[in-house]
Amino acid sequence: MTALRGRSSAMNTDLLIPGTEVTLRGMRWQVVRTEDYESGRRLRLRGLGAAVLGEEIDILPEIENVTAIRHDVDPERAGRLRDWLLYHQAFVLEQSLGPNALLAVQPGRLELQPYQLVPVVRAIEMSRVRLLLADGVGLGKTIQAGLVLAELMARRLAQRVLIVSPAGPLLDQWRTEMQDRFGLRLLEIDRASTERIRKQVELGANPFDHAHLAIASIDYLKQERVLGELERTSYDVVIIDEAHHCVDLGGAGASDDSLRRRLADVLAGRCDTLLLLTATPHDGFDRSFASLCELLDPSLVDGRGALRGDRYRQYVIRRLKRHIRDPRTNERVFPERQVVPHRIVVDIDERPRFVELSRSLLELVAPELRRAIRAKRYDDVLSFFALLKRSVSTVAACRGTLQVVLDRFREAVGTREESHEARRERLRTLRDARRRLDRFGVATAEEEADIQEMELEDIAQQLAGLEREARSERRRIAHQRGIAESLEHLVELASAAEPEDPKIDAVAAQIGAIRAEEPVANVLIYTEYTTSQDVVVQRLRDEGYEVLTLRGGGDMGAKERKEATQRFSTQDGLVMVCTDAAAEGLNLHYKCHHLIHLELPFNPNRLEQRNGRIDRYGQKKNPVVRYLHLAGTFEENILLRLIAKYERQRAKLTYVPNTLGLTASPEERSRRLLQGIIDTEDTLFADQAPSFTLLDGDPADGAEDAVRELLDEIDRSFGAFEKAARTNDWLADAGLNADIETARRAGEMRSEGDRTALIDLPPFVVDAVLRDGGRIEGRVTDDVFEIHLPGTIARREKNGDVVTLFTPDAIEIKLNS
Repeated sequence: MTALRGRSSAMNTDLLIPGTEVTLRGMRWQVVRTEDYESGRRLRLRGLGAAVLGEEIDILPEIENVTAIRHDVDPERAGRLRDWLLYHQAFVLEQSLGPNALLAVQPGRLELQPYQLVPVVRAIEMSRVRLLLADGVGLGKTIQAGLVLAELMARRLAQRVLIVSPAGPLLDQWRTEMQDRFGLRLLEIDRASTERIRKQVELGANPFDHAHLAIASIDYLKQERVLGELERTSYDVVIIDEAHHCVDLGGAGASDDSLRRRLADVLAGRCDTLLLLTATPHDGFDRSFASLCELLDPSLVDGRGALRGDRYRQYVIRRLKRHIRDPRTNERVFPERQVVPHRIVVDIDERPRFVELSRSLLELVAPELRRAIRAKRYDDVLSFFALLKRSVSTVAACRGTLQVVLDRFREAVGTREESHEARRERLRTLRDARRRLDRFGVATAEEEADIQEMELEDIAQQLAGLEREARSERRRIAHQRGIAESLEHLVELASAAEPEDPKIDAVAAQIGAIRAEEPVANVLIYTEYTTSQDVVVQRLRDEGYEVLTLRGGGDMGAKERKEATQRFSTQDGLVMVCTDAAAEGLNLHYKCHHLIHLELPFNPNRLEQRNGRIDRYGQKKNPVVRYLHLAGTFEENILLRLIAKYERQRAKLTYVPNTLGLTASPEERSRRLLQGIIDTEDTLFADQAPSFTLLDGDPADGAEDAVRELLDEIDRSFGAFEKAARTNDWLADAGLNADIETARRAGEMRSEGDRTALIDLPPFVVDAVLRDGGRIEGRVTDDVFEIHLPGTIARREKNGDVVTLFTPDAIEIKLNS
C-alpha cells in the first residue's frame, strides 16, 4: 500500500483519481470525484463497507490521513478471461469520469449541439447544482435538463427526481421526452396515483417517499395537503419548468401566485439539485428575477429582495437564437423566421350575408361598449369583445356562440334577476382568469372552457338585464327590434353566411399555394376555438387534404395526442389543426416549417407559444409564419398593429415578453381597446390597405386616438424591457454562458467522455444476466431483444443482512440496442 499523509506531494495527490480505493478513518472508500481549487484538492468519497456503505463525504486530503490501496497481481491465481472482462467492464462503468469529461448520453432521434452540453458542464463544476436555464423559446431546455439529469445519475448523484410543470400537453411532453430520449419512466403524481400508492404501503406513509422518479403539475402540488407531504420528503433533483409561474409577486399577486411561490420555496428547500427552466426570467421588474435567484441560493438576495452584486451570473445560463453558432464554422445554427401577413379583403357583392352579419353584430354590441365607457365599467363588457373575436375567426364559431347566448338569454329572462353578489363574483372570477391568461399566454383546455363558459353567461345575463329594463320602460333601447329577436336574426344570418366565410376560403387558398411550391409540405394551423377547428378540418378534408387534429383537455386523450404528434413529426403531406390549449411544449418542427394563424391572438405569449412549435431547435428550414386578418375590421385596425409591435420587438431583442398592462392599469387598457372597436364601426370592411408592414413603417399611421394610446402604452412597456436589457445585458445582447468558447469546451468534454467510455452496454447487460442464471430471447444484435432476470435479486444491507429485493419468475426486460 502507498500511504499519503499530511500535506502530500503533488505526485502522490495525483494518485487519488476517480475509481481509486482508499482507507480513511479506518474504513474503506472509493474516490468518485476530484476537484482542484486554489490551495489544493477536494475529494468526494463513497463508502464501500460497514457503516458507511453508500454514504458520500467530501474531504481535503491535505489535512486528512488518506491511504491509497494498491492490489498486488498474482499470476498464479488467474480467473476466467470472460469473467475478468465482465468485472473489468463493471468496474469501468462504476467509475466517475471526473471533471474534464462528460458521459455524453445521446438522446434518441436528435443530433446534439455543443451549446446544449453547456448546462452539463456548469453542473459538474458546481459542488451543489443550482441552475436557472433561461434560454429563449425553442432552444431545447427540456433536452438540456435531461442531459444534466442523466449526467448526475451516471455519477450517482441523483436517484430521486421530481419534475414539475404546468398541467396539460407540456406535462405529457416531459414524460414522453424523458422516456423516449433518456429511458426514464416517470410516475405522474396526481390524486389517483397517490391514492394507489397509499393502498400499497403502510398506513400513514408519505406517498412521495415511494415515488422515486416522479412528475407532477404545479397546480396539483400547490394544494395545502400535498404541500404538507412535500415538506416531509426530499429529492435529489427537482426540475421546475416554466419557473416564471413561481416568481414572488408580493402583494400584487393573486392567491394562486402565492401558492405557486410557496410550492417553489418548499421544493427548493427539500432538494440538493434544483433546475429552474424559463424563457422569460425577467418580466421588467428586477424583484421578480431576484426571487427566482433566491430559490437557487438565498444568499444571492439581500433583505430587501434585491440582488447582491453579480454572483447570480454563475447560476444562470441564458442564450438566444442569435447566440447559437457552430463552434467549427461560427455560422448561425437557427434559420431566420419569415413573417407573412395575409390581408383578406371582403367583397361586399360576393359575401353580402357575411357583411350583414358583421354589421348587425357590431350594431348590437357597440351601444353597450359606449355605455360601459361612459360609466367607466370596462370589465363589464369585455365578454362582448370575446364575441367579436369569434366573428373574425370563423362564421361557425360566431354562430355557435350566438346560439348559446340566445338559449341562455331566454333562460335568464324567464327566471329571477341575477343578484348583484352573484354577478360581482362571476366578474371577479372571470377577471382573475383573464389576467392569468394575459400573464402566461396559455391555459389548459379546462381553464379555456371555464373562461368561455363565464363569458357566454355574462353576455346572456347582461342582455337579459337590458330586456327587463326595456319591458319596465326604465330605459329606452336604441334597437329597432327586441333583444331576443335581434339574437334570433343574428343566428339566422350566421347560418346563411357560413358558405361565404372568408377565413375558411383563405386558409384553403394558402395551403393550396404552399403545396403548389412544396407538394408534400406539412402545414400547421392554429386557432383559439374548437368550433373553428372543426369547420377548418371539414373544409380541408372535403378538398382532399389529409388532416390531423390536436386539442387539449378531455376532448382528446394523451395517447391520441401522442399518436397525432408522432405522425406529424415523421410523415409528409399532412395538415394539422391545433387549438391553443395544445400549444405549450409541443415539438412539431421535424417535418413542418409552415404555420398559419387563423385569427390574430391578442396576447404576445400566446403568439410566441404558437410560433415556437416550428421555430425551435432542430428546424432545418426557414420557418414561415402567416398571419390571416380581415381587412377593415378591428382585427386589422388593432390586432395587426399590436403584432407589428411584437414582431419588431422580437427582431430587436430576439424574444417577446408579455408586455400588455405593465405600466397602465387593466382598466385603461380595456378602455382603449373598447374605444378602438367602436371607432371601426363606420369603416367596417374598408378597402384601404395599411401603410405599414410587420417590420417596416409606423404601425400608428392611420390609427384612431384610442389605438394610438394603446400602441404608445406598449412602446412604454417595451421601453421598460429594453431598459432592463441594457441594465442586465445578459437578457439580450450578451447572454450568460453564451460565448462560443464555452460551447467548444463542452464539445471537447463530450469527446473525452466518448473516448473513455467505450463499453457497449447491451452486450454487457446480457453477459451479466447470463452469468447469474438468467436467459435471453433473441440476439443482442437485434433491434429489440428480451432478457429474463435470474431467480433471485438481493442486496447486502449495511448491517450485513442479505435482503431479497424480488424473486422474478418471469420478469421480462426489453432492451433497445
